[in-house]
Amino acid sequence: MTLGSTTYNSLSVYKGATGNDQHSSPQTYFVITDGGGSDGNNGLTSATAWATTARADSQLLTTGQAVAVRTGGVWTEYRVGPYNPNNLFNYSEPLLANLVLQSANVTQASFTENGLTNGIQFPAVNETDYAYVLESQMQPNTTYTISVYAVRSDAQPVTGNEFKLRFSGTSVTPTNVQLVSGSLYRVSATSTTGSSVTANANGILRSGNAIGFRVSGYQINLGATLQPYTKKP
Repeated sequence: MTLGSTTYNSLSVYKGATGNDQHSSPQTYFVITDGGGSDGNNGLTSATAWATTARADSQLLTTGQAVAVRTGGVWTEYRVGPYNPNNLFNYSEPLLANLVLQSANVTQASFTENGLTNGIQFPAVNETDYAYVLESQMQPNTTYTISVYAVRSDAQPVTGNEFKLRFSGTSVTPTNVQLVSGSLYRVSATSTTGSSVTANANGILRSGNAIGFRVSGYQINLGATLQPYTKKP
């Protein structure tokens, strides 16, 4: 969410003529990581600052807003750039080396469809194969939509029965399959995290069939609506 940051030695830069905590941006939220903040606060002033930047991330800040973070007595302003669909995968078109965990027979694959580049290949073998992609910032008790682009090796239509989407350590059956172009499909499902989140346990699980396929364009976006694809990084 950060386009750039500026560091200051005191909070005075955020003080307006009225003496209130304010800034040129429509709204500045405050985080104090070196004592005095609480994630139970509203974050609207330095006196009611949050304690962690994770709490600021969960606020889903929009363009023009800012976060003032104090660490070690120094304030840093983080200015928020244009809103994106909040893709929480850090490597949405992964190289094999970007995977957090994968089975031995998952390999690197190239994509040329729809502007995609890298991806991974699942073999046409009746075995259990999986691939988990690095993600961040998922919150407990929150609804997300997880999606990927998929192409079957036999050029047949993708039905959504080829694999499960892994979501916070749970297997989720795809509920939405959209033809993009040629043999490329976008496959998605919506699910809600529990009271705790299993980090980096999101991706693809294939079991019980011998269908080979390539996948790329991983995305987790907030809410129950599938958002336009945003490539990361």
